[in-house]
Amino acid sequence: MNNEKIKLALVDDHALMRKGLANLIEAFGNCTIVLEANNGEDLFQKLATQPAPDIVLMDIHMPGMNGYDATEKLTKAYPKIKVLVLTVIDHESAVIRIMRKGARGYLLKDTSPNELKRAITEIHQKGYFLNDIVGNKLINNLRELSEPEEGYALLTEREIEFLQHCCTDLSYREIAEKMCVSFRTVDGYRESCSEKLQVKSRIGFVTYAIKEGLVRL
Repeated sequence: MNNEKIKLALVDDHALMRKGLANLIEAFGNCTIVLEANNGEDLFQKLATQPAPDIVLMDIHMPGMNGYDATEKLTKAYPKIKVLVLTVIDHESAVIRIMRKGARGYLLKDTSPNELKRAITEIHQKGYFLNDIVGNKLINNLRELSEPEEGYALLTEREIEFLQHCCTDLSYREIAEKMCVSFRTVDGYRESCSEKLQVKSRIGFVTYAIKEGLVRL
């Protein structure tokens, strides 16, 4: 069992918020704060000289480089670093926009300490975290399917179509009807996609589809 602590960076323009978060997170016991920054520019300057974190807790509204731009740049420049958004913004458009930029989870600042700890742990272990509220916002807003881009040799065309239908509010049985196949066949698509993508839930499928551009918002 690996007991190494999860390394975190805090990116928020409010110093008191960062200090309070740092104290809370260190008290979890499985995490350590390796970096603090007040916006995106500050984050990248410090990443050049300080240890890289496993996860960045990212605010959205900050002076200078905001959370949207910082998340997009971080995902491209440091693909191994995962972003967990921690914000007061509770808008569907914000959730979808920053998930498309590469964020792996989204929490509001009034979340409980237990929820924050669970989000950090699940992103570190599974690569993503979505709570019920955010998951419903994503599923309820992903309506328009798009043609998949090139580079999906891992998945069959029908599996990609299945993933796209997962980004709606259709049940698995309704997806089977939509695809003109049996429920057992759709269950097979679910199992094969889960195995190929190392994803265990429908929310995971939605997250993958957003990140890889399988849906157009």
